[in-house]
Amino acid sequence: MNPTHSHPITSTGTSPHAPPDDSKNATSSGSWKGFLVKVIKTALPLVLGCLGAAAFSVAAPAGWAFWAGACILTGLVTTLYLGYRALSEYKIDKIPTASQTPPTPSAQNLLSAANKSGKHQAYQIYKNQYHPTLMSIPDKTGFYDKGQPLYSLTNYHKGQNPITIDGVGWPTAEHYFQCAKFKVGSSSWSTIKNNPSPDHARVHAGNHFKPHNPDCLHGGNGHAWGAEKDRVMWKTLTHKAVDDLQYRTELIGTGNSVLFENSPVDYYWGIGQNGSGQNTLGYMHMAIRDMIRRGEL
Repeated sequence: MNPTHSHPITSTGTSPHAPPDDSKNATSSGSWKGFLVKVIKTALPLVLGCLGAAAFSVAAPAGWAFWAGACILTGLVTTLYLGYRALSEYKIDKIPTASQTPPTPSAQNLLSAANKSGKHQAYQIYKNQYHPTLMSIPDKTGFYDKGQPLYSLTNYHKGQNPITIDGVGWPTAEHYFQCAKFKVGSSSWSTIKNNPSPDHARVHAGNHFKPHNPDCLHGGNGHAWGAEKDRVMWKTLTHKAVDDLQYRTELIGTGNSVLFENSPVDYYWGIGQNGSGQNTLGYMHMAIRDMIRRGEL
């Protein structure tokens, strides 16, 4: 989870692309332009016919005047009818009033729903499906090194805006994740939060998360933290998906590709050096991607 090594991203298969924009294929039949074109095409020949009949009635002998008038009347009635039909086919979407507009869930409501008990286990579907055969899958995409594509998927990425969690702004996801091991406002918590480097924050947390440190949650017990860390990471990523536009955009842009953290040293969050790691972070990103597509984040 600490992208500090220069390790190439090994990804086979085609590069993922964002889903196609179907809005370009939308028809313009509901526009005023389409409506006018339809009226002109249907009514213009009849109008010209009426004008011709009127001219004929003036120049022709009196016996033909009746038939010319009948043609004009028929043309006018037909023109009005076709105009009515064209207008009825033109659909103008009603602008809903305030009472008709369905309420849009706020970001806070979505985050609350996304972090309900057990929600963080959504990634297990992908872990069960792809582990341990991940590296043999053709369509997969790795992320890890700074300066490489999809660096925003790492916890070290610093977005344009802080990630707001529990009313506190965090420079990176790593800062919040490491602070979650300590009591809010404690010396260790404050030191990690204010550290400008996410890697230094991680190292500081590792050095101070000990049973003898009164700042620690879970009594500084690694096993107790191990049972909690998945939920904390899930909470971190759901908030990141709301506050970090680059992360959100690039995550959606991966399409349906299987994501993996290409860390050579992390066998839990990443794939490790030989590709046998659990890739928990990669599978969590995929579950977050699903929620964004469903409008749940």
